Amino acid sequence: MKGILNMLYCSEIRPDEADQPMMEELPAARRDYMRRRDKLLASLDAPLKEKVEALLEEREEVAALEKEDAYVRGTRMGARMAAALLGE
Repeated sequence: MKGILNMLYCSEIRPDEADQPMMEELPAARRDYMRRRDKLLASLDAPLKEKVEALLEEREEVAALEKEDAYVRGTRMGARMAAALLGE
């Protein structure tokens, strides 16, 4: 049986792709955001719509980097906590 670190390294588990978010309000917040985004985009003329869509795509790329950074920082914190517990 593989350990959790081996499974994580081999991408057998992907915390970022969990089926259920931990925060109960997240699915509703996503739906609300997408509804408002779609309504806004529908109200724009084609050239402006393209610019806004490009900006939203850039924001998604930045958000992905932010999530990755938070994941790495959180994992490091967890490792430091585990090391502190093992050191006692």
